[in-house]
Amino acid sequence: MRREGEYSFLRTVTSIPSVSSFIFHPSSFILLICLAGLIAAAPLAHLLAPQLYVEARYKPGEFQAAKESIALSLMGQLQMSVGDLMWLKTLEYLHNGIIYRMPSQREQSQGLQAAEFTGMGAGVAHHDGPSLVPDKDRDWRGPLGDVDRHIEPWRPGHPQHSDPQELIPWYQLLVKFNPHYVQAYTNGAFFMSDFARQPEMGRDFLIAGAEKNPWSFEIESVLGRIYFDYFKDYERAADALVKATGLAKQEKRALAERQDKLDNIQGQLLGEAYLFLARSYTGLGQFDEALAACDEGMEEVPGYNLLRVQKRIVKKHKAGEGGGSE
Repeated sequence: MRREGEYSFLRTVTSIPSVSSFIFHPSSFILLICLAGLIAAAPLAHLLAPQLYVEARYKPGEFQAAKESIALSLMGQLQMSVGDLMWLKTLEYLHNGIIYRMPSQREQSQGLQAAEFTGMGAGVAHHDGPSLVPDKDRDWRGPLGDVDRHIEPWRPGHPQHSDPQELIPWYQLLVKFNPHYVQAYTNGAFFMSDFARQPEMGRDFLIAGAEKNPWSFEIESVLGRIYFDYFKDYERAADALVKATGLAKQEKRALAERQDKLDNIQGQLLGEAYLFLARSYTGLGQFDEALAACDEGMEEVPGYNLLRVQKRIVKKHKAGEGGGSE
């Protein structure tokens, strides 16, 4: 006859679940899958790391400005996010639906370089890297890469650009969502004036942008060039470009206080502002003012060598060897 303690021991033993029931229990099965995924994550991360390297492109001054900006309230962030998404859509249209990226440092060390696209004015020129979906020779994913190339648009080599006129409605819609997206105004005005052959539309687009962004020297710079190139209105061009150079000096001082400086596109536009200011003064016969614009521009934008060429041209005009603007 068994004692009561023996019965309680047996009940305890029989209540312990078997190993097979533990393994095949749904929650346990999910736990085992997670553990297997964690074990496989380390070698997979080692394989993926060189392929997914991302280079930081935000400057310390931009982060500081974001912290201090009232515009980055909740609705402001939404507004900017929508504007950024629409900006990416314009690039997608420009590249015939194919998404491109800049090559990583590892890819650059292997000889893959971004191609410079200079078929547009300064401030619109840019670099294009490989397509986001790589070609088969560079794709480490094997069959998965083949599937991706059957689903997503891609092309080998450097990108080809579509008709920029298709981007104009996107720029017009973008600035309605975010009227402070300065590059949308400058790019859109250039496409309207040059490719669509509607400089009046481009001029009005920039004037509206200047009203929304009275601090933007980029908009005034492009406006001055449009007055010069398409309307031959040297007086209005000079007025806009004088304003642009003045605003640029304020921008540079503000950036210097945050230990920052103008980016490449802003530097190009500032160089153009001084160049076309000198050309406008030359067209008006104001050669001393043109020389002063060249000198000031070479000081503000030391690497913009077209100003040195323009200075020689102005000196020839002043000496009576030519007339009009260049």
